Parts: sequence; C-alpha cells; structure tokens
Amino acid sequence: MFRNIAYSEILCPSELGIILSYQCNAECKHCLYACGREWTEWMTIGQLKEALDVLSGWSHDFQVHHTGGEPFMNFPLLLEATRLTKEMGINQLVETNAPWSTSEDRSQD
Repeated sequence: MFRNIAYSEILCPSELGIILSYQCNAECKHCLYACGREWTEWMTIGQLKEALDVLSGWSHDFQVHHTGGEPFMNFPLLLEATRLTKEMGINQLVETNAPWSTSEDRSQD
C-alpha cells in the first residue's frame, strides 16, 4: 500500500507516531483521537512490519512514538513493536498514561 510513496526531502518529519490501537483505559475529553474502552481492534504484526518497512527508506534522523490509545493494554504487541524498531536502529519512545504506575516505587522500576 505504501510502497508507491517516494521519499522526498520535502517530506522529512522528525517524529512519527505509530498508533497501535485507539483502545484506552481512559476516556479523556481532550483526547485528539477520541480513544476509549469501546475500541477493540489492534494493529496486526503484519501492519506494524509494513509501517516500519516504509521507514527503512528514510535517510534523515527521526524517532518513532509507539502510541494509541494506551499501548500497554496490548503488552505483547508493544514488546514486538519496540523489538522490531530497535532491530532497525530507529530511536523510539512509548507514549502512555501509565496505568501500571500504581505507586512511586512501581513507576521507577
């Protein structure tokens, strides 16, 4: 699907968000994507690999944000996303509302 997009110096973003799902444990009124509990679909591993494959042609510095929704709600997919991105040598981060952070000690682990 994306293979026909030619790389161009005109289009050279420094940040790219990969939305793994719109499913989220929170339903923030200010959410740009209207994420919430009613969303059930997640990106497949194949779709994730296709999205990352497009990035292999980018020759400028950038980083990937694994985001959603709440990406930690599908931890196996998030782990695979970070593993594949690391294998490609791409800088990355995970955007989260940190539902797993139930105490200061736990959030520092």
